[in-house]
Amino acid sequence: MLQHAIDVSGKIVLPGDTIAFGHDNGSTLELGKVTKVTPKKVWFTYINNPTFTGCRDHSRVCKVI
Repeated sequence: MLQHAIDVSGKIVLPGDTIAFGHDNGSTLELGKVTKVTPKKVWFTYINNPTFTGCRDHSRVCKVI
């Protein structure tokens, strides 16, 4: 079964989508490319530095259209 997430605005997020997310301290917004979606997390690589990866809860990302 294909995993997907529902972002903070109610949009469906799938692997390959571009998302906006904030740093844990709230200081900066970044863009990422979704690599994997699990039942609780969205995993991504940073757009400006693909060697960095990260994850956020579904409700802490926003799909960029």
